[in-house]
Amino acid sequence: MTDHTDRTNQRRRPDELQAKYNIKKPAYYDRLRFLGIKHQKDSENKAYLTLEQVAQMDALHSHIEQTGKMSGFEPNNSTAIVKSDGNDLETKTSEKIEPKSNPIPDSNQLVEFDRAAQSRAAEILLAAGEALTADYLANPEKLSPEFREKIFARSNGIPKLLDPAALANQIASAAKGQAQLGA
Repeated sequence: MTDHTDRTNQRRRPDELQAKYNIKKPAYYDRLRFLGIKHQKDSENKAYLTLEQVAQMDALHSHIEQTGKMSGFEPNNSTAIVKSDGNDLETKTSEKIEPKSNPIPDSNQLVEFDRAAQSRAAEILLAAGEALTADYLANPEKLSPEFREKIFARSNGIPKLLDPAALANQIASAAKGQAQLGA
């Protein structure tokens, strides 16, 4: 019976830890994911954490109490609970334990990421539009009949050889002329 009692004393159930840290279930599981901890299951298929895992959770909880957030947590020289040769438990300092998953970004980081993605998409769309426009200027025969009619309404069709640079100069000259009239 002592062996079963020893194993039971080395296990902590999720509800115990949620009460200990005064947190709800979603916050509890967020912390587990942050640390890369997975529950163990006992013979009754009930979840538990080992004392070593609880030590990691305790260190993270202390960090959260000090800073108000998980980010920035460095589990340097985490304390692990180990069983000595006797029946007593003792603490042992281990090497740095790295979180196994990336911290969950906060809402400001997500907003910045979203804005950067939108800005990049706009740049790509503008560049694609400019490339498409340049292609139509160089090859006006690719324009749909509707636009060819609007552009060349006064001519008898599209000239076989259209100089895009000359056309651009004509448009620029016309725009300058209208600007001077308005001034």
